[in-house]
Amino acid sequence: MTSVAKLRSRLMQARPWCGMVVAPMAWLALQQGLGILVYWACAQGGPPLGPTAGIAACASCLAAAWVSGHRLPAAGRTRFVGQAAAGLAALLAFACALLTLSAVLVPACAR
Repeated sequence: MTSVAKLRSRLMQARPWCGMVVAPMAWLALQQGLGILVYWACAQGGPPLGPTAGIAACASCLAAAWVSGHRLPAAGRTRFVGQAAAGLAALLAFACALLTLSAVLVPACAR
């Protein structure tokens, strides 16, 4: 087995964990980023920067959910981990969507 084949095999084994790693990082970056923007430069926290960051975080969470839940084995721990990670990533995508909605609806300097 070549080194490329070994690397591909290891990456395929790590796919189910993507939703448990990438999605929380995207949500945390959005939460902290919007909070820092409101604290330091409140006028910058609204459109277009706030919603753009929110859409990027939502897309990251949804992509992580897709990677985690796609092409899982028929049974076993890997399937459970993949389904749990996809569910967590979808839940965090919803949280990012709500944060994005708040960045659009609530004036930035009123928060």
